[in-house]
Amino acid sequence: MGKILSFPPIKRLIAKNVKIISFFSSSHYWGGQLEELAKEHNITRGLKKNVETQFYAVILQAISIQEHKQILFKICSHDDAQCSICGLSPIKRDVIESVMELDHWQLNEEFICICKPLVDVIGDTKSRDATLADCMIQLIWAHHQINNLPDIEFKDKEFL
Repeated sequence: MGKILSFPPIKRLIAKNVKIISFFSSSHYWGGQLEELAKEHNITRGLKKNVETQFYAVILQAISIQEHKQILFKICSHDDAQCSICGLSPIKRDVIESVMELDHWQLNEEFICICKPLVDVIGDTKSRDATLADCMIQLIWAHHQINNLPDIEFKDKEFL
């Protein structure tokens, strides 16, 4: 996981995800807009800020961002999101650029596909008293999951 997280495109992806989450979490108005639209689209989880372990937190952030993709597009496309209307602050330009960047979403999806099985193993073994055999079974399962990934056209072949 350390090598994946230190890969330059993934580092940039994580920074953009954190930037998007930080903006919407700290903005009362835009965070409220996101929450309302999420309810309308039956999205029950909010954007994830922090959790206990780094690997687990990073993948949860990526998943929460991915779940909110369409809503974030919709919000960032509003006229009042791009310039101040009625005295409301617009969304920061770098946040809008990150949300509207299609390569960001593709890399986020690739990151989730590769890392989620590994993070699931970490979460499963940490949540209970696991024996060495349990850990090995979980690792075999993660290997199987990664080997059977759907045919995704990975944009950055170095990531694999």
